[in-house]
Amino acid sequence: MSSFPAPGLVWRRVTRRLRRAAVQAGYRIVLRNPLWDGTSVPAPRPRYLPSTFPSPTTGRSCETAALHLAVVGDSSALTVGVHRGEHTVSTVLATALADALGCPIDLTLTARAGATTTSLPRQLRTLTGTTPGVAIVQIGGNDVFAPVRLSRTAEQLACHVRDLRTAGWQVVVTACPDIGAAPAVRRFARLVGTKRSRRLAALQTAAALRAGASVVSLTAPEFRTDPDGLYCPDRFHPSPAGYRLFQQRALPAVLHAAHTHHAPGGSADLVLHADQHRCWITLSEAQRQVHHTPGATFYPHPSLNGALLVHHHPGHLIPLAAPRTSSTARTMTTTAR
Repeated sequence: MSSFPAPGLVWRRVTRRLRRAAVQAGYRIVLRNPLWDGTSVPAPRPRYLPSTFPSPTTGRSCETAALHLAVVGDSSALTVGVHRGEHTVSTVLATALADALGCPIDLTLTARAGATTTSLPRQLRTLTGTTPGVAIVQIGGNDVFAPVRLSRTAEQLACHVRDLRTAGWQVVVTACPDIGAAPAVRRFARLVGTKRSRRLAALQTAAALRAGASVVSLTAPEFRTDPDGLYCPDRFHPSPAGYRLFQQRALPAVLHAAHTHHAPGGSADLVLHADQHRCWITLSEAQRQVHHTPGATFYPHPSLNGALLVHHHPGHLIPLAAPRTSSTARTMTTTAR
C-alpha cells in the first residue's frame, strides 16, 4: 500500500497554500506594517454557564439542555487584537447567551486568522457530527484585497450557509465591515478597500439571506472618527472597544437565532427589538441598507408567492454586561463533545 497521499488531498493542500500566499502578498502591498497573527489570543473555554447557574459545590445540576454555539470565520471572529479571554467574541457571545437563555452554552471556535470564504469548508468540517445550534460566521475581510471575484465569494458563502442550515444550524452572518477605514491600509488602497468592502457586504447580504441566514451590518462610522480608541496597535484589527461595538450589534441576531433553535422555559418573553422599529423590505433594499444603517439586522422570510421578504430591524444595541474575569466566570471544565 502506497504511503503517498491521494492526489486530491495534495491538490487541496497546494491550492490552500497558494490562496494563503496570494492573500499575504496582497496585504504586503496595501498595508503599512505587519499585522498581529492571533497567537496571543486566549483560547476560550468549552462550556459557559449562566451567572445564576447552581454552584458545582451544591451537587445540583441544570435540567436545561445546553445550546451549541459555533464561531466561524477569520481574525475578526478569532478576535485578533485582544489579550484577555473575557474580551473575545466567542466568550462575550457565549456568556451573553448563557445569561439570556439560562442554560449552558457549549462553544466551538473554528475561526482562523487569515481565513477567506474559500477556506471555510476546512472549518465547517470541524462541526461535522456535532450537535447543531447557533453558528455565527464572520468572514470577508481577507477577501477584500485578495485577487478574487466578489460575486464568486458571495456564492461560496451561500453554499456554506446552506450546508449549515441543512445540518440543523441557525446561522448569523456579519456583513463585511469597511476594511478601507483601517489606518494600517496605505492611502492609495483605502478607496479601493472601502468600495470592495461595501460591494462584498451587499453581495453577502443577498446571498446569506437567500440561503436562510440572518445578516448583521457591521458598518461603523465610529472607526473613522475614533481610530485611536477602536483599533489595536497594529492599526488594522479592532481593539477590545472596537470588538465590543461589533459584539453589541451582533448580539440581537444571535439571541434571535438562539430563541428560534432553543427556547428554555421563561425565555420566550425576552424582547429583542421594539415592535415599532420593525419593517418589511425587499432583498435589494436590504443590500442598500447594509452599509447605510449601522448595526441593522436582516431576517429572511419567504412570502406566500415564493418571493423572499426581509424583516428589517434598524441599528439596535443590546448593552453587554461587564466582562467576567477568569476568577468570576462560571464555567465547566469538561467538554460536552
